[in-house]
Amino acid sequence: MLKCDSILYASSIAHDINLEAKNVYLDSNGIKMDALKFDLTHSSLQGEIDLQWAAFERGGDGRMDINMNANIAQQDVSDLLGSHMPQEWAEVYPKIPIQADIRMEGCVDSLQMKECHIDWPTILQVSASGWASHLTDSTLITGNLSCQIESENLSCLRKYLKLKDIALPPMSLSTDIGMQGSKFDINAILHEGGGKLQNRLWSKSSSSSSLNSASFSFKASSTRKKWNTMQN
Repeated sequence: MLKCDSILYASSIAHDINLEAKNVYLDSNGIKMDALKFDLTHSSLQGEIDLQWAAFERGGDGRMDINMNANIAQQDVSDLLGSHMPQEWAEVYPKIPIQADIRMEGCVDSLQMKECHIDWPTILQVSASGWASHLTDSTLITGNLSCQIESENLSCLRKYLKLKDIALPPMSLSTDIGMQGSKFDINAILHEGGGKLQNRLWSKSSSSSSLNSASFSFKASSTRKKWNTMQN
């Protein structure tokens, strides 16, 4: 068992690393850290963790509470991935830091994502929230996830995909995903300029509750609008 009022760790052997936390508690039942702060050379993560290991056990009485916000810099991502990052993406990867806020609580039997917000300024924003139950049982899993994606300047993605004659204008995508066992229902609405594309994809499983034997349906509707093929 480890229990202390605060911890502080710093290293600069390969990269600048600093770790700070208060009210630290670690034993066979779980881990708890208040005022957690983890800094790399250009990135940072802050938050609080209260996690019981039994939260990952089916039917257990454990619980997790995680509250994190991070600022992720391009330099640290490139250093971390190294040669695993595709060279084509490394050449166009914007240097604008990604900001993330995540808050979730519960356990594998009942998990709630209170907040998930990712902001890549001038490029992309993503917001999501939802819940799920029975995460470890594919036949009983149930949940719902709502997600909103707003894009702005996607020129980096267009260059990476080599879409020379196709623009990726600012768009808005709203999705609502429901799941119950092997059945799912996805509703999505895409807005771009004055145009809109709305579609729905859902499955109807057989009595065997197997995705391999499920039937799928798809519906889509759209408003007519000329697609922009000019480069942005």
